[in-house]
Amino acid sequence: MPKRDDAQRELEEQVLELTEKLEATNAALKARDDELAWAQRVIVEQAREIGELSSPVIELWDALLVVPIVGELSDPSVAALTERMLRRVAGTRAAAVLLDVTGVADINAATAQRLLGTARAVRLLGATVILTGVRPSIAQALVSLGVDLGDLEIRATLADGLKAAFARRGLSVVARRPPC
Repeated sequence: MPKRDDAQRELEEQVLELTEKLEATNAALKARDDELAWAQRVIVEQAREIGELSSPVIELWDALLVVPIVGELSDPSVAALTERMLRRVAGTRAAAVLLDVTGVADINAATAQRLLGTARAVRLLGATVILTGVRPSIAQALVSLGVDLGDLEIRATLADGLKAAFARRGLSVVARRPPC
């Protein structure tokens, strides 16, 4: 009998030892999971911040917003941009939004449609959208894609868009000459 008790005790000790090792491993895995979850939250937040920096919604003047777009427009980035623009239009009661595509390298039909959808949503809030920064290559691409931009006011440069937005409010931009 004593041999059996010794064997049972030895098995119990081995089970306890293995249980302790498993608990330590589980604790280490949980700590690693917590670290990974934190890192993922940081990455998501940084991606959101980078997206906002690449297409900020800037209140340039009373009731005038400017949105310079830089880089490629993907569905998630356009959705986030649209949401930010709509919040700012509603919050500032903007009368006009200058959507500047000077920083967009290329445009395809899907991107153009996304921009038109954004412009329509802004218009539903009572603001006018003026598309600016249309370079010859962008203009040619839009024409060849057959995108109907009839609903959208378009100006070649941001300066031209500003003049148009000011003119809508009865304002004008006058260059001052410095005193001699």
